[in-house]
Amino acid sequence: MTDSTEQTDKRHKIIAFGLMALSTLLWLIALAIPFLDYSLTDSAWIIATLIVVAEVLFYIAIWVLGKKLWHKYKSQIMVKLQQLKDDASSK
Repeated sequence: MTDSTEQTDKRHKIIAFGLMALSTLLWLIALAIPFLDYSLTDSAWIIATLIVVAEVLFYIAIWVLGKKLWHKYKSQIMVKLQQLKDDASSK
């Protein structure tokens, strides 16, 4: 790889991981909203908005990091789901 390409890849990783961190922060804020002094309607709108924005940011981060990471993430989820399915069927 050339030096310019490596710098671009590094910059993409920093941006993507920053988006993932922001996504996680938004999820944590969404979990805290019910404990704050908002009406039920306001809480619902705030939480829904935070969750949607968090998910969009997460998928943008995955897109920035690339297809390779997406397949790795997807395969890990599939393994976990298969383990849960096997555990449930063995009971």
